[in-house]
Amino acid sequence: MKKMSNYLNLSSCRVFERKHLDTNLHAGESPYSFLHELFYISIFLTILIVFICAPASAALVTDVQGNALSETLHEGSEISYSIVITGIPSQTTTLELSTDLIPVSSSSLWTIDTNGVTTDDSLNERIIHLMAVNGFPVSVVINVSGRVPQITTTTSVEGVVITKIQAQRSGYLYYNVKALDSQGKSLSAATTGTLTISVADEINFLDRTNDVDDPQFRTLITSMYSKGLTNDAWDVLEWYETKPISISVFVPVIVGIIALILGILVGYLIGRPRKEDPWE
Repeated sequence: MKKMSNYLNLSSCRVFERKHLDTNLHAGESPYSFLHELFYISIFLTILIVFICAPASAALVTDVQGNALSETLHEGSEISYSIVITGIPSQTTTLELSTDLIPVSSSSLWTIDTNGVTTDDSLNERIIHLMAVNGFPVSVVINVSGRVPQITTTTSVEGVVITKIQAQRSGYLYYNVKALDSQGKSLSAATTGTLTISVADEINFLDRTNDVDDPQFRTLITSMYSKGLTNDAWDVLEWYETKPISISVFVPVIVGIIALILGILVGYLIGRPRKEDPWE
């Protein structure tokens, strides 16, 4: 009972002290505490107003229906796939879609598969802009059908076929999707799917070249290929693979002769005056 009495007395003292402090505050005896409270209240109200007035934003998401897209495709190969765009911000007035694929004659590059979504652009353009009069739905489905770009070009100079391969192999677009507002400004980070383009039979050629046991001949073949004489490099590789064993001793001589001819040929093609440079 004594402990309980002490506790009640202590509580009563604290209540009295609190009332006394409040009375002092209203009396102007402790203005700093009152200013601190006003400061914290103003910060809270400012944060609340920012959250209420800030426009809602969403993270734009693009998924591929069905099987995942291959990371690498051969140049010139055809591909079809469907993408589903979700997380479209409410302020979006335009969806901008782009790709590096080339249209094919059998179908349009783009096909819109969502009601209420339209475009004024040609469906065979690599960049199109989608609109929705009543606002975009929760998801937009787009079908894409096209051909992978060619990264090799072939030119015939004085009867010699030269093949140039572009330095860029990766970073080509399957798709790039942007959400834009009425001013054409991005509302969210774009979503992108990319691919790497490979040259048909190049891997096979390099694998077979690595099997050439003569280092001089292997260097010669790869040099011809890198200089654009791909057809000749193939011919030399196939000859080496089927050469009679009896002439193996003459391989260094043959390499020297071919290298000499190659040097003269390339020097002539590069150094002769011409209107068009096949390497450009």
